[in-house]
Amino acid sequence: MARALGMQTGAFVALHVREASDPRDGSRRLALRERADGRCTLLEGRNTCRAYESRPAHCRDFPYWPSVMAGGAGFEAARATCPGIAVAVAPERAGIAFERLEALYGALEAELADSSSDSTPDGCCLDGSAADDLYMSALEADYAAAHGHTAHGCRLGAARPIGCRLARAGVGCEAERGEHARARLRAIERETGHPAAYGEARALLRARGFALESTP
Repeated sequence: MARALGMQTGAFVALHVREASDPRDGSRRLALRERADGRCTLLEGRNTCRAYESRPAHCRDFPYWPSVMAGGAGFEAARATCPGIAVAVAPERAGIAFERLEALYGALEAELADSSSDSTPDGCCLDGSAADDLYMSALEADYAAAHGHTAHGCRLGAARPIGCRLARAGVGCEAERGEHARARLRAIERETGHPAAYGEARALLRARGFALESTP
């Protein structure tokens, strides 16, 4: 890999290699370094590998890793890096799931109306440090990608996820009302057969091609 990049081995190791524990047996081994966002340091632009033709076997096996094939968070994390990974949901099933999600959002807004402490209606939960703590389900991300729009500075508008609605109303996700809303969301996933997954909002939206740039 160092040769493919025109680098001395020592320089390549210093920049792109680290020692890590093998999750299979706990032994120490060498691994490629990752950035703070979890991406390999050899990825650039739209996740193009700088040493693609010389990548190691582990990289060549991607995305057929056990953690990815098992679905859930592992699958969504891989999807955030590789947008080519997609979940095919039948339009009819997605439509039903979206209708039920819209009903859930409406009911939740009605419940939160009296307790809302939202003092920044023109803000967006995808901006600033608060975005690091915003999570959403795959269903919510699919809905936002299809229906999100810019409205008074909010790039999701009426498609903003439960976590954003609770935060703007001053209600924590761990509160009884938040837990109840998420239970209803999981019921929609089960009843419609929509893939159940949960992850960091910006990563899920980015994987679905949603524009995350701030609006003027």
